[in-house]
Amino acid sequence: MIRSPNKYQSNPDLSINPEPIVNANQRNKRKLPESEMMDAFQTLSSELKVSLSEWRSDMNTKISSISDSISYMRLDLDSLAATSKEIKTELNIVRADQVATNQRVNQLEDKQQTMSNVITDLQASIEFNAAEHTDLKNKIGPIKSMESVLETMQHKISGLESELNISQQRERALNVEILGLTETSSENLQNLLIKIGNHIGVQLSPSDIEYISRVQPRTKVPGRPKTVVAKLKSASIKDLLISNARKNRGFTTDDIGMPGKASVIFINEQLTPHNKELHKKIRDAAKNKLYRYVWIRNGKIFVRRDDKSPKILILEEKDIIKMV
Repeated sequence: MIRSPNKYQSNPDLSINPEPIVNANQRNKRKLPESEMMDAFQTLSSELKVSLSEWRSDMNTKISSISDSISYMRLDLDSLAATSKEIKTELNIVRADQVATNQRVNQLEDKQQTMSNVITDLQASIEFNAAEHTDLKNKIGPIKSMESVLETMQHKISGLESELNISQQRERALNVEILGLTETSSENLQNLLIKIGNHIGVQLSPSDIEYISRVQPRTKVPGRPKTVVAKLKSASIKDLLISNARKNRGFTTDDIGMPGKASVIFINEQLTPHNKELHKKIRDAAKNKLYRYVWIRNGKIFVRRDDKSPKILILEEKDIIKMV
């Protein structure tokens, strides 16, 4: 409904032709024709429609703008929510890392405390050991003096042992060892030695033999007869007997008429126990170092690599290093 500027109402249906109302104020005014009123109404209606259309368009634009803004705000809110969620996730991770870090720090602190305790114990142990070391040094002084005395005594003992060995070997200077002679209950060792001499070309008489007997070995080997030791009157007879025995190497008990199973007979110089052991070590070294000759002369042991090499005298085990 469109109200007129006047305070009175008019019928909106303009097609009805009302009775003219005479107003005292309008008596002198000109009455508008109906067509003009319609034109005015249509003009006004068009203007209103345009205004409404413009208003509606403007409102639609604004609403669209507001809608777009709201959409953007929603997107921003969604992005903000996602960012917030990521931040929360990161915060949770950071919190978890912080908890793990705190635990690690606590563990390191515990280890540090343990190490500190260990270091304290080590320091105490070092101090104790230092005190013990000092005490030992005080005790070692006299011990070193004793060691020096013992070393001197050891040298003297070694010298005495060497002198004793030389003396014992000298006592055996005229002795020979005979190995391989079968033992019998009624044996005559003197006659057997004379028979051996006759077989290898050395004429012996009872007067050439000072004594002869069997000796008990240090280690008894089952089935092996005891060694026979004979002391002769002179070194020349001893040397000749040994030399000819080597020339006739391989002769047996059959060759001198002994009963029983034949056994190879060996005649060597009699060595002291020390020299026997040394002789065994020298023979082993000679095999390893490819030395062809090892022999004994007057109780001394010699070696030679080959026929063109010089002979080497071995007096002690330390001399084996000479065999290069």
